[in-house]
Amino acid sequence: MLAQTALPPMAAPTPAPAVVPVPAATPVLPKPAGLSLSAAIQLYTESESPTLNPNTWSQRQRAFDSLKATLGEATAVSTITREQAGEWAHGLITRVPSDGGNPMTKRTAANTVSHAAQLFVFLAKRGKFEGTNPIKGVVVMSKRRRPRAVLPVSGGSRSSSMPFSASSIPSTCQRLERSTPAGRC
Repeated sequence: MLAQTALPPMAAPTPAPAVVPVPAATPVLPKPAGLSLSAAIQLYTESESPTLNPNTWSQRQRAFDSLKATLGEATAVSTITREQAGEWAHGLITRVPSDGGNPMTKRTAANTVSHAAQLFVFLAKRGKFEGTNPIKGVVVMSKRRRPRAVLPVSGGSRSSSMPFSASSIPSTCQRLERSTPAGRC
């Protein structure tokens, strides 16, 4: 007979690693583009137009119409870039209107840009737009170029820019008479 040789004791069998099922690759869908420029303006109109001065609302409408004409009504608000806003604003100043008139002055363009920027302020407050306002500050008037307020002149004198007459200011002598004893001036 054959001699049996002793075999070393065997280790306990190791369990097979658990197989974790891998889900099938799901395609990453693009995030919806969001609110269109036309829909955003409609939302703004419904909410804000009743509370605005008619002249202000008229200026806002012109600004929104210009923005829609340049960028397109279907453009998603979330995709509007500062570069696009800058091109729009530059066009306001340089483009000759179809009626043959003059392009906008820088001051008028700055006001138009300011009105259009209010749309993004409104949308941000409502949670419909995130990020920095792409339109705000694209055209800015320096303080030096802004007009100064002219106060009305009383008395009709064209030479005076003071809103009061010189006779209403007490003279130095009159002030001293009130403050010194015996009224010496």
